[in-house]
This record gives sequence, C-alpha cells and structure tokens, in this order.
Amino acid sequence: MTRALLFVRASYWFIPTIYGVFAFILAFLSHQLDQFIWVNDNVKDRIPTILLADFELAYTLLSTIATSILTMTSISFSSILVVMTTYVSQFSPRSLQNFITDHHTQRILGVFISGFVYALVLLLLTKHFGENPPGVLISPLLAVLIAIVAVGFFVFFVHHVAKWIQVRNLIQNIFDYTLKVMDQNWKDMCDKEKEDPWEDWEGEEVLDKEMQQIRASRSGYVQWIDYEGLKKAAEEDGVIVELLHSHGDYLGRGLPLMKVYGDKTHINEQKYARLMIMGNERESVQDVRYGIVKIVEIAARSLSPGINDPFTAIECINYLGHTLSALTRKDFRDHFLHDKHGNLLVVKKVYSFREYLYQSFFQIRFYGREDVAVQVKLLDALYEVASHSTKAIRSDVWHFAEYVAEGLRKEAFLNRDLDRLQGKIDRLAVIASPYRGTTIRLRQSNNGFDQEK
Repeated sequence: MTRALLFVRASYWFIPTIYGVFAFILAFLSHQLDQFIWVNDNVKDRIPTILLADFELAYTLLSTIATSILTMTSISFSSILVVMTTYVSQFSPRSLQNFITDHHTQRILGVFISGFVYALVLLLLTKHFGENPPGVLISPLLAVLIAIVAVGFFVFFVHHVAKWIQVRNLIQNIFDYTLKVMDQNWKDMCDKEKEDPWEDWEGEEVLDKEMQQIRASRSGYVQWIDYEGLKKAAEEDGVIVELLHSHGDYLGRGLPLMKVYGDKTHINEQKYARLMIMGNERESVQDVRYGIVKIVEIAARSLSPGINDPFTAIECINYLGHTLSALTRKDFRDHFLHDKHGNLLVVKKVYSFREYLYQSFFQIRFYGREDVAVQVKLLDALYEVASHSTKAIRSDVWHFAEYVAEGLRKEAFLNRDLDRLQGKIDRLAVIASPYRGTTIRLRQSNNGFDQEK
C-alpha cells in the first residue's frame, strides 16, 4: 500500500472521475462511429433500422437523457447527505468513513456522472455535424442503453442507502472489515502456546548497539507501516529497527517514530520515515483497533440519555465479543521480524490482549452501568472470549470480570437482577478463574464484597 493508494481510498471523487473520463472518451468514439457508418453504405445497410435514429430524434433523446441523469444525480447527492447527517448525529462520525469509501456508493455516483457526461458531450458533437447532418445515427442507442443502466443503478442506490442507514448493517460491515484486516495482517495462532510471546534472544543485544532516532516530519495518525520495506532497508544497512508506535497512534511533528540500532552512526532518515505513512485521519487498512473504536462509539452513543437505545448497545457487545474471540486465534503478539536466516531486523510495537479487551468494553461498562441487560450481555461476551482463548488470555478476561463486578457492586440492583448477574459470573468463573472454584459474589456478606471459594 502506497500513499497514492491510501489517498485514492480516502477520496470520494476518484472513482467517479475515472468513470467520467471514460464516458468522455466513449462519447468521442461514438461520434467517430456515427461518421464511419454514414460514409460506409455497406455497414449502414447491415444495421437494423430499429437501432438507428435520425438527427432530430437523436438530439431530443440526448438532451432528455442528460437532464434526467442530472436529476437522478441530484437526488442521489441528497440521499447521501441524509445518510451522512444520520451517521454523524446518531451513530459515529468515524463510521461515516465506511459509507464514503464503500465501492458501491462511489460506483453508483460514477455511473450517474458518466451518463451525464456522455450525453452532454455527444450532444455537442452531434450538433457540429454541420448544415447537412447524417440521416441516421447509432450513438443515441448507446445513450439509451447507458440511461437504462443508470436507472437500474438508481434503484440499486435507493436499496443500498436503505440498507446502510440501518445500524445493524453498519455494525456488520465494520465487523466484517475488521476481520478482513486481521486475516491480512496476522497469521493464525499455532496450536502450541508459547511460553513467553515477547521472548527473543537478540532483543537484549540491541541495546548495546549505536542508536539513531527517526523523527516524524509531520503530525498525524499512523495510517500504514510497510513492514516488508522496513525489513529490506534494515537488511541492506545491517541495522535493527525498533518501532515506537503502531497503527492508529497519534504523534506530533518531531517526535520519534522509530529507533535504528547498528554500527552505522548516520543513516538516511527519509528512507525509513517514508515507510511509515502519517495522515490527518485514522485508517482501518491495517488498524484493527480502529474497527473496535467505531463499534464502541456506536454503543456509547446508543446508551446516551438523548438516544437511549440499549438494544443497539447489546448488538455492539455481541460483535465486540466475536471480534475479540477472532483476535485470540491470531498471532497478534508476535512483534519480531527476521530475515530468511533468522536474523532480527524489525521489532514491532504491539498491544496486549488486555489493552484490546479494556478498549472494547470499558466505556460500555461505564455508560451502561445501570442497565442490567447491557451488563448481562457484557458478561456473556467475556464468557465467549474466554471459551475460545488460551490460559493467559482467560486470566486477562477474569481480571476484567473483576473490574466489571467492582462497578456492579456500586449500583443498586434488585435481587432478581443480582441473581442473573451472579449466574453469569459463576459461569465465567468455571473456565476463566485462575483458582478452580473461585468466583465473585455481588451480594454483600458480613465481611463485605469479597471473593468466595
């Protein structure tokens, strides 16, 4: 992925522009085809007359098609603005990026723009045939076909907007893309659990070498890291690169991006700095945490007093549980990159599962602390994560369950609500508690809110 590809992905106008350029070229080719047919009687006689139109009909058709497609384009823009307003006010400003970068949305707009450009340019070219225009033309047939395609895309666009404005489809889309990013950037976890995922025999030797810092040339978010490029550069210079930031991290201009350890005292800083792309907005191309942030923000907004939609929050918790369960099956903790001979080249900045878990649920726990249904679903999500994870991750899940229970004790729940919550904690304790038979009691005993064996 290069800066150009990131720019293309983030821009809303690129694909429609490409469609418009092709329509412009197609209009000239259609005009040339009309001239070719008119001067070759043999070709003209072989074309069925139903496919040909005279000059007056052609001019009327092209002007009508251009006006109609422009009207459909205006209606589509109005629908897009409605979707954007809904996303910003009810869901999340960050989730708006998913709709804008969706290829269906961009292609639909591209078809409308290309149809308008084709009809408009062909209208001008047809008018310049002169005082003696040809008797028949075939280009209006192509314009009619493009108009029919545009109408079909308009119907599809109405259906597409109706689907996208539904919050469940939005959450599903974010979830699917987050899993896609996981599959592209992380390998599946091996069956054999590592004793220490951070252990590397060369790690301590790095600190004994000469060190040079690579600083950021601009402020912004880390959007893309070219790991293969870093490996190649480190191998060429005989150095070891330690990344100080990961995807989605924000840092100011002049702050260190990475450290380079080696015998060389001077290296080309730009060579390494351009392998970590910075931007004004976060990108989810490599950033799994950004997908989690989007779902969490939708849940937090749904729990606000102004919206008060706990069922949307419950839906978000379900997908966050699925996301974390999928994460436990990935080798996300491996942060060493080696060459083919096993020599250490790059030390990545990675986050522990505890950080992913906390970022997924701490805001939902806070804003939904008085809602029993939200708390029950949160404990169900923790149970799902623990049932698909290793011993170390189950320990993190249990510590987070203690954190959730600490918040539950401060709220005034009725006895039946406490019984339901207690049942969820007991079920989680069976698979996640570090000590067999240990659980957490929510009811106050003589000794306070202590764990009970």
